[in-house]
Amino acid sequence: MARTKFFRVAVEGPTADGREISRADIQHIADSYNTETRTATINCEHIHGFSPEPPFNNYGTVAAVKTEEVDLQVGGKTEKRLALFAQFDLNDQAKALNKAGQKLFTSIEIRPDFAKTGKPYLEAVAFTDSPASLGTELLKFSTREDRKDHLCVVDEITLEFSDETGSEAEASAMNSMFRKMFSSFLSSQQKEETPAPAPASPPSAADPKPDLAAFGAQICDSFDNMTRKFAAAQTQAEARIGALTQRVSDLEGELEQARPNSYRARPQGRGDADQIRADC
Repeated sequence: MARTKFFRVAVEGPTADGREISRADIQHIADSYNTETRTATINCEHIHGFSPEPPFNNYGTVAAVKTEEVDLQVGGKTEKRLALFAQFDLNDQAKALNKAGQKLFTSIEIRPDFAKTGKPYLEAVAFTDSPASLGTELLKFSTREDRKDHLCVVDEITLEFSDETGSEAEASAMNSMFRKMFSSFLSSQQKEETPAPAPASPPSAADPKPDLAAFGAQICDSFDNMTRKFAAAQTQAEARIGALTQRVSDLEGELEQARPNSYRARPQGRGDADQIRADC
């Protein structure tokens, strides 16, 4: 489960469909909600499906709720109203739904008389396209919200494979790319190292420091040899395929022109008028 930030899910006052959420109800929901007492679940369009299969199965749970005063524009005027905020624990299905831009708003389900207390309780939250409450917040789940490595820059690359024949130039370009990558890595490593003062006595031969530059050069040379061998093998394979293709074409031509030894042409008809006819 992925935990989200708090989203505004309801605001006190009249709803879009004519009902009304009171300030007292919102406050009591926030005060009484406890996942150990009863956990509110998340569904799609208020449909509680009986099957675990999508789309009307469970999308997660409500982890916590709270209230805040918000400014809401109603009829051209700004009004201060009490809003209910909810924090979600979402499964992968909910994240995929949001990523696809579907069901971007929320609608709460309130049980008016929870466990015969006479007080309301948050029963469930639905992902919907038509929320009843005014001022509900657009859902946008970030997969990087809780990550701490924001200083790390990662460039995404895409490896594309095609059926077209490669060339020696392409292999050389790929080898050059790898050499630049290793050179950049090694130079950054060398910059981070601070030069040590010259020792008074020559260092011992034990425990030598690994030569990263030599290691990188060795990898590049190995890759260079591999690309050359691959290009040579590919050239040989293409030559063999070309020869076989030509041979098959020649055989097809020979078969079309050849006739069997037992072949005899049918004599041409003379069109005689005195042929015997059947007496019907």
